[in-house]
Amino acid sequence: MKRGSESNSDSDKDSDASESAIKNPGRITSKQDSEPKKRGRKPKTKQQEKEGKMEDGPKPKKSKEEPPQNDPLQKPPVSQLKKTGESFLQDGSCYEVAPKLHKCRECRWTATQRNKKMPNIFCRFYAFRRLRYTKNGQLAVAGFSDPIKDAFGDDLKLWVPETENPPGDLDVDTSKFLLTHVGDQFCDLVEQEKEAMALHMGDDTVVAWKRVVQGVREMCDVCETTLFNIHWACSKCGFVVCIDCYKGRKNGTVKIIAGNALLDLGKKIHEVRHGWSIPQYCDCAEAKKFKDQEDRKKVNGVNKDLLKN
Repeated sequence: MKRGSESNSDSDKDSDASESAIKNPGRITSKQDSEPKKRGRKPKTKQQEKEGKMEDGPKPKKSKEEPPQNDPLQKPPVSQLKKTGESFLQDGSCYEVAPKLHKCRECRWTATQRNKKMPNIFCRFYAFRRLRYTKNGQLAVAGFSDPIKDAFGDDLKLWVPETENPPGDLDVDTSKFLLTHVGDQFCDLVEQEKEAMALHMGDDTVVAWKRVVQGVREMCDVCETTLFNIHWACSKCGFVVCIDCYKGRKNGTVKIIAGNALLDLGKKIHEVRHGWSIPQYCDCAEAKKFKDQEDRKKVNGVNKDLLKN
C-alpha cells in the first residue's frame, strides 16, 4: 500500500497533466518534446541521393582559354612561360620589358633625352624580337619573328587581294590600265627583292619578319628613305639599312611583307596580263614562260587559234 504523502503527490501530477491537456487540447506529447533537437542537416535518403546524382551528373572540365590567334602580343601567364620556356613577342619598350638585355637605339636614350629630342619615339624591337625565360627565371633573346610561322590572317590581309570583297571603284578597264603601266615596274621590284635575298643573305640564312605596326613608318637609318620590304637590321640595336645602302656587311635580312605574298602577287600579275593579252616587256622567268607559250602557238607566223576558226 502507498503512503498518504505519495498518494497526494500522484494526485497532484495527474491534476497538472489534466490542466495542461485542457490548455493545449491539440498537442500530443512525444519523445521529440522531451528530447532536445539535433543540430545539422538532415541526412538524405538513398532515393534522394540517386536523384541528386542523376541531376548533377559529372561536371564538365573547364577548358583552358587559349589566347586568340589574331592578337600576336597576347601571351600565357609568366608562371607558365617560366615552366615551358616558350618564346613570346616583346610587347613593350626595351627598358620596360627587358632592361638587362640589349636595348634598341631609341630605348638607349634616357627619359629626358626622349622627351626633349623626340617625344614620339618608338621601340624598334616592339612586336619584333622574341624573348623567353631561362631555367634561372631570367629573360633571354629567342630570335625574331618568322615570316611564315608567325604570320596570322590579319597580317596577310594587308598584302593579298580580297577576292570576296573587291573595291567597288575598280572596274576591269581601270585594272587593265594599271597593269599596262605598272606591271613591268612591279616585276622589276620583285626581281630586285629576289636578288637582294640571294646575294646579300646572312651567314645563318635566316630571314626575320617585322610586323607592320599602325602609325609607324620604317625608314633607313642611312638615307632616311621609306623601306618597302627587304632590308637589314642589327639584332642588338635595331639599326636598319635599305637595299641600296647595303654595302658588304651581312647581318641577316629582314622583311616586312608576310609570307610569300610578294612573290605570289608577282605571279598573279603575269597571269592576269597574259590572260588579257597585255604586253609584257620584263625579262623575268615568268614573262619568258608566257612568251614561250605564245611562240609554241604560232606555226609559220599563223596563230593556231586563228586556224581553228
